[in-house]
Amino acid sequence: QLFADMNTERLTNDYDAPVITFSHFVPRPELMRASIQDESEIALERNIMGLPSPDWKEKEFGTRFNFSRVAGSNILDRQLRKIGSMIHVYGHQHRNRDR
Repeated sequence: QLFADMNTERLTNDYDAPVITFSHFVPRPELMRASIQDESEIALERNIMGLPSPDWKEKEFGTRFNFSRVAGSNILDRQLRKIGSMIHVYGHQHRNRDR
């Protein structure tokens, strides 16, 4: 909420050019989830490289942390839409991927 509050002043401005916004993390939770095809390709790549399957932590520890349950920000998404962002660039996401 602290960082979202810092954006308030900029949300009320009218801009005379297309708006490009930036954030550190992914702005919407649904952008985190990998498709079934992604998951299959990751498992195949890990197998070819001799790495354990993507679910090895779940098998070993009985649970697997799913960052997508807590990632994304509906507040940030609303702000991006309010300001009329044409393009949004985010720094990174925590996704169970090796790419």
